[in-house]
Amino acid sequence: MKTPTYLLPLLAIFTVLTFSAAAEEAELLDFELVNGTGWAIKEIYISPSAVDNWQKNILAQLGPMSDGQSLPIEFSPDSNTAKWDMKIVWVDEGEDVVWQNLDLSNLSKLTLRYNPETNETSVEAE
Repeated sequence: MKTPTYLLPLLAIFTVLTFSAAAEEAELLDFELVNGTGWAIKEIYISPSAVDNWQKNILAQLGPMSDGQSLPIEFSPDSNTAKWDMKIVWVDEGEDVVWQNLDLSNLSKLTLRYNPETNETSVEAE
């Protein structure tokens, strides 16, 4: 079936709005990651919560992330997952830390924290 010519401008507008909404949603996922743990991190993985494997190491090309260092995290425009998991691996010994079901759409900065008294790692969202 051929699309009537009077609908073509409406389809073009709809297509532009759809792609703009997807790009805006991906920008909403972008955030600044800050290492406030007191320890260096050698690997960071961020993957959709719905998958069972980790995507590539964000620090692979950058090297370790020192305490106090920040890193802009940007998502591709086709990222539309609501919940994300994040895993960090320490430079020194210690168990890997995993956070599950992070909602990255409502923050601009995520600071990683470590409490040596309780041996607990946490995240602080802004």
